[in-house]
Amino acid sequence: MPRGVELAVYETYEDIFGRKSSLAELEGEIRQCNLSSLLWVCATVVTGAQLWDRNDPPLDVYADLLQSFFLPKLATRFQIGFWSQNPRREVFHRRQILLIAKLGILHCGPGGIDIRRTSRRFGSILLKANDQFHHGLLPRPEENVSDKEKFARSIAELVAVTEYGKPSIGHQMARNQLLLTHYVSELQTDADYIDVGREYENSVGFSVEENTAFLFGLHARSGRNLVETMKTDAGVLPISIHSFAQTSISTSKRSKFLATISATPSTMRRELLRRDYGSNDFTIFRKFPAIEQWYNAHLNSFTIGHLLMDNPMLIEKQLGGPYWHALGKYGQRFIRLWGKVFEKYVDDLLANSCNRTPALFIPDVRDPRDPNCQICDGLVVDGDLLVIIETKAPIFTADAKYSGDYDLLAEEIDSKMVRDKDSGKKKAAIQLADAAMTLTADPSILLGLGIDLSAIKRIYPLAVTLDGIGGTIGISSYLNLAFQDALTIDAKHKEVVRPLACVDIEALEFMTEYFHAESLPKLLQRWHEYNPPLFMPFVVIPMDGVARKLNPWLKSALDEQFKSAIKILFPAKNPDLALQEAAQMTKKWRA
Repeated sequence: MPRGVELAVYETYEDIFGRKSSLAELEGEIRQCNLSSLLWVCATVVTGAQLWDRNDPPLDVYADLLQSFFLPKLATRFQIGFWSQNPRREVFHRRQILLIAKLGILHCGPGGIDIRRTSRRFGSILLKANDQFHHGLLPRPEENVSDKEKFARSIAELVAVTEYGKPSIGHQMARNQLLLTHYVSELQTDADYIDVGREYENSVGFSVEENTAFLFGLHARSGRNLVETMKTDAGVLPISIHSFAQTSISTSKRSKFLATISATPSTMRRELLRRDYGSNDFTIFRKFPAIEQWYNAHLNSFTIGHLLMDNPMLIEKQLGGPYWHALGKYGQRFIRLWGKVFEKYVDDLLANSCNRTPALFIPDVRDPRDPNCQICDGLVVDGDLLVIIETKAPIFTADAKYSGDYDLLAEEIDSKMVRDKDSGKKKAAIQLADAAMTLTADPSILLGLGIDLSAIKRIYPLAVTLDGIGGTIGISSYLNLAFQDALTIDAKHKEVVRPLACVDIEALEFMTEYFHAESLPKLLQRWHEYNPPLFMPFVVIPMDGVARKLNPWLKSALDEQFKSAIKILFPAKNPDLALQEAAQMTKKWRA
C-alpha cells in the first residue's frame, strides 16, 4: 500500500539555543569550509538519508548521521523527535541541503576546513540553515488585512514548503514521459504542433527516450543499494561517465547527458550572482541537480565526479529539459500547445481512473448551440454530486514564488489563474464561474450529457494546475475570492455551487489512488466538510482508514517506461524479468 502524506517540522537552531541565527551568521560559518568537502557531505546526506523518499530513511544511517554531526545529547533528542507524531520532527530535508550547497558555491573557496574531518561543525550549519526559510509574512491575529492579502501572504510564505516536500517519483516519471511523447504526438494535426522530442534531440544529441533511460538508471543507482555500498566504500557516491559503463549507451552520449544535469561550482556561481531570489530559490539546481568537481576521496588519484544534490530535481530534467528548450524557441506557440497536451493528460488520467467506479468522467464539455464554445475542460458526476474542471499548464516564475514579495506573487496568480493582465482573457477562476452559471442556467446542456440538474445537490468547481503552486496552502481560498466575485447565480443554485477548490497535478494523481473507494466528487465533499474554507490542501485531509491503492493506469505507464529504459540501456536483458527483479528489490527494502 502506498505511503500517505505526512506533516513534519524541522529542528532549528532557534528551537535548540533560544535565538534565531541570521543568514550572515550562516554564510560566515559556511565560508570557513572547503567547498569540495562541504558538497561531499551535502551529497552524502541527500543519498544516505534518501531525502526524497516518502518511506522512512535507512534508520541506522539516519542515526549515524546524527551522531556524526551532533553531540550525543542532541543526537538522542533528534532521534526521539524523529519518532514523534503530530508532527514528526526532522533534522534533514531537501531545502536545507540545497541552501547549504548554494551558499557554499557562493562563498566557499578551495581552501578552508575539511568538513568531513570536523563533522560536528556541520551540525551547527544544518540547524542554522533551518532558521532561514521563513519570510515572516503570515499575518498576526492583531493585523487588520484583507482576505486577499492574508491568503497571498500565506501562499508566498508556504509555496516552497509544498514544492520541496517528498513527491511521488513514480507518478512524476510516468506523467513526464506521457506528456512528452504520447500526448504531444496526439496533437500532430494541431496548428500549434511542435515535435518537442525531436527538437530536444537535435539540441542535446540524445532522444527523450534515452534521457528517460539515463534518469531511470541514475534514480535506481541512488537508492538503498548505494547507501549500503557507501558504508564500506564512500568513493562510490559520485556519478561519473563510468556509471553507465555496462550499458549500451555510447561514451559520447553519456558525456552529453552529464553536461545537461551537471555544472562546475564556478559556472553555477556566475549564474547565481546574476539571479537569485533568496533562501527558498533553488532554480539553479533545477538546471543543474548535480555538481561537477574533481575529487580524490578514498582514491590515490584525482578524478571528475558529479555529486547529486537533489533526486526529484534530477527527475524534473526528464520534462524540464525539453520543456524549456521548446519554450525558449517557440514562445507562445509552445505555451498554447502545452496547455492542450496537459488537458489531454488530465482527461485520460480521470477517464482511466474513473473506469469501473460509480463516477462518470465527461471531457471537453461544449455548448450544443455553439460547438466552438467550450464550457469547461471536463465534468465528473457521481449520483447527486458534480465536479466542474478547468486545467491550467503555465509555470510560475521564480521571483514571484520565492522572493517573498507577496504582491508580485498575487499579480502573477491573478494573471495566470483569474484574468490575463495583458490580453484580458479569462482564466480558471472566472472560467469556472462562467461554467457554473451556464450549466445551472440551462439544464438542457447537462441533460444532453445524461445528467439531470434537478437531482444534483452539490457542484464542486475544481482547478488543476501543472505547477506545484496549485497544491499550496491558501491557494484555493485565494482563487475562490475571484470565483465568488464572478459568480452571478440564482438563489436556488447558490447553495448548490460550492467554493472553488484547486489542486496541482500531483495532488490529483494522489486523489485517484482513493477512487476505488471514493470518487472525485466524494473526495471533494470530504475536503469541504473537513476544512470548509479549503485553506488546507487536500493531501493533509484525514481519510479515516480508507486505504490508498496504486493507480493501475499510472503504474502500467511507469512499468512500460521502465522496460523501454532496460531495452535502451541493456538490450540483451529481458525487460519483463528486469521489471520483476526491480519490484522484488523494492519490496525487500520496504519490508
